Amino acid sequence: MPPPYGGGIITLLAVQVDKPATFSVNFNGAQGTLKGIVDTPSGSREELFIQEIDNDLNSCRLATHDSA
Repeated sequence: MPPPYGGGIITLLAVQVDKPATFSVNFNGAQGTLKGIVDTPSGSREELFIQEIDNDLNSCRLATHDSA
């Protein structure tokens, strides 16, 4: 299980090129700012698009643009 803050890692295996993948993050009352970075197959890094849905719930979206 990832730590309650920082350093959490999510691995998505079924992400297709140019097709968005989404997941949600529930803060469960924790305070702070959510930031996400995707390591692409080519080695570049892209930031996630993060949108607050509710006080404790955020939607995260990513779309890989390279297949390396």
